[in-house]
Amino acid sequence: MLANGVGFVKTVIAVINRIPGKQGLQQEMQKRFMKDLNMRYNPVWIWSMTLMRATTAAYAEVDYFEKGKVAGWGGSKRGISPAVALINDERFTATCSSVAWAWASPTRKGDRGELQKVQAANKAFFEAVKAGEFELEAQRAKFYRSHMGGSNSNMEMMARKAGISMDELRGRTDRFMASVCVTENWDQLRERGVDMLFQPGTHDWVAYDILWGAQNHPQLPVYHAPNGGHEMQKHHAAESDENLQAFLWNHFFGGEPLLSPPTSSHEVMGDKLSVSVRFSEGPQPISGRIWWMYDRAPAGSAPFLHVPIPEDQWADMKRDPKTGSWTATIPLKEGASRIDFFSNHGHMANGYQQYHSSPYTRVELSSNAQAQQPSDEQLAQALKGFPEADTDKDGKLTMEEIQQFRKSRQRNTRPAAAAQPTQAGDAKLTEAISEINARFKNVELELLEWPSELHEKLGKMTKLALVARPVEKIEGKLPLLISLHGGAQSWWDLSLQEQLAISAPGGPFEQKRGFKKPRGYDLAELAGKGMILLEPNTAGLWDADSLDTMLDYVLENFPEIDKDRVYVMGYSMGGKGTWVWINESADRFAAAAPGGAGGGDIDDVKKLAKLPIWAIAGGDDGDRTTGVRKMVERLKAAGNVNVKHTEIEGGDHGAGGLAFFSSVELVEWMLGFKRPRTTE
Repeated sequence: MLANGVGFVKTVIAVINRIPGKQGLQQEMQKRFMKDLNMRYNPVWIWSMTLMRATTAAYAEVDYFEKGKVAGWGGSKRGISPAVALINDERFTATCSSVAWAWASPTRKGDRGELQKVQAANKAFFEAVKAGEFELEAQRAKFYRSHMGGSNSNMEMMARKAGISMDELRGRTDRFMASVCVTENWDQLRERGVDMLFQPGTHDWVAYDILWGAQNHPQLPVYHAPNGGHEMQKHHAAESDENLQAFLWNHFFGGEPLLSPPTSSHEVMGDKLSVSVRFSEGPQPISGRIWWMYDRAPAGSAPFLHVPIPEDQWADMKRDPKTGSWTATIPLKEGASRIDFFSNHGHMANGYQQYHSSPYTRVELSSNAQAQQPSDEQLAQALKGFPEADTDKDGKLTMEEIQQFRKSRQRNTRPAAAAQPTQAGDAKLTEAISEINARFKNVELELLEWPSELHEKLGKMTKLALVARPVEKIEGKLPLLISLHGGAQSWWDLSLQEQLAISAPGGPFEQKRGFKKPRGYDLAELAGKGMILLEPNTAGLWDADSLDTMLDYVLENFPEIDKDRVYVMGYSMGGKGTWVWINESADRFAAAAPGGAGGGDIDDVKKLAKLPIWAIAGGDDGDRTTGVRKMVERLKAAGNVNVKHTEIEGGDHGAGGLAFFSSVELVEWMLGFKRPRTTE
């Protein structure tokens, strides 16, 4: 973008109560908001206004910016913000919004009937947990009770305090949602020629109304990451996309067009469901993959989020060369009442891999055809929202009129973006992780995928990291050990799966050196301690600012971690990265272990005087050996009484690494320290 004349403006969008000195402000804003629904007292407006003001500030920098297209993107509140700005500020021309709402569904607006369905599903869910039918972590249960639809009465309480009825509140909510949902402003946005893509994921607690959205606004470009959502683990068969790059390039520079929203049709044929997806306009996809699940709970409920798409409920689709449609046949589960399905389709545009989803669809499998028809109440509600659908002007809607209206609203609109590329859906990578876990007894290794909006801030770090957790359930908070890997350009150029293959027993490294390439997760298994090991991955030198951003996210989103027992270690380039990180943020750690690298760039070692450090190097590793010695001497001279130094006698760089990642004593030593209490 920069190389082609597109500038960037970074904004900071945060929960208001987390802003220093602003505790209690959000509660006061809520009280004022409930009085007359003035948007200026709603965080959504504050967030979007931040983007609008940032645009004004950028335009004032006349030496750097000129007026033109303005695209915003992000996830969650950072995805809602550019969407609301797009509605309310005509300078904005595009938004790519992930895990952010796009639809004002009845559930979102507090419809009593829909919320009763959600509450009933929640009740049954928690009763099943109580009966021991399945386990649910206490922290997760608390989250469901406080965040999922219908799980608390906060809105009712606020309405009563404000002296308004729930009916009046719903009316005000209707007006509010009309100002913050793009689909409620579709016609005016289309007249402006804006570009949009929403990426809600199939399992998100914010963007949960995907079925209603597909039924009522199929014209909105959408990409569904299967099992995707806020901090959710995607389905193993999920694609690796470059939607964000494809969208931005197309929006600013044109070139090859992107996929347009497709249509889908289906037919129940005995014990099978036949599905067909067609892209009637624009470019055609080169791939298709479909996912499905049975008897899904009501949108917005706890079980809606908790139950994922099963691992085996997906299939590659086939393209009919005569019609151009993508087809699949799904075996129907005996006894199922309904089935949900959607498909993702790939297309190369301007050198980037773009994916677009078919409408998220629910098929009722009941033999009672009446159960598949909308109720009179639902038809009346649809007529109220879309009077233009009543083509014969008789004051009633028929299914034929609804279907015709939906078709008329399908537009040839360019989609926008998804996330950064990921290897999470790579079958070989999944297999490599499984092989590691098959030989481990103490820990289980898993993939951690950074959210797109976070990944953009992580410098050279790749989208995926590795996490090793203890197999045995441990009560209380757990220490976190962060292991920074080594390597150079030849290592950075490899995919994570290729790195794991080289490091595996019998792999190329062992064939060459006589022992396998050790990793942080190997040490976690060897030590068998009750801790979490995080091994991020980078395609460049480790950067302290990016690592700090990563750690901020981890500590905020993994409440099981003891913030006073965070440790960092690394060897070779990872050892250098450890020195760099503790030099910038020594107060974040309880102890550190840099190996195979000196810290010659550190000018003032006094800041490290209170941090326990164990430095390790091979005794015959050239400048690395002497560099570690000098750092240890400087630390001792600065008054560090908890500095240790080990040289592997006669050991070269490889032997030093083997000893480093084989030292249970090193792990035990670090875990013996706890960070001094701070005021944070």
